[in-house]
Amino acid sequence: MEEGLFPHQRSLDESGSAGLEEERRLAYVGLTRARRQAKVSFTQNRRNRGLWQAAAPSRFVDELPEPNVEIVEAKTPLWRLRGRPRPLQSLRAQSFR
Repeated sequence: MEEGLFPHQRSLDESGSAGLEEERRLAYVGLTRARRQAKVSFTQNRRNRGLWQAAAPSRFVDELPEPNVEIVEAKTPLWRLRGRPRPLQSLRAQSFR
């Protein structure tokens, strides 16, 4: 769940704040459908069209209720396994209806 992917940059560019609210609604629906917990992940670096780009967590991550969020870092980052700079972080969000 990264900025530019969710919310998608195209919906922000084409629809402005209405597009942002629709993406927020989709995120809420997706997360509240989880029965026990939802896992949200994001990476610090992403390869896009052959180039490494820094990635930022989605703005929606900050909107999750703190008591229901646990931040877990990958035990063995993928970049160590594959020799690439791709640290992975994830959040576990318990049901927050």
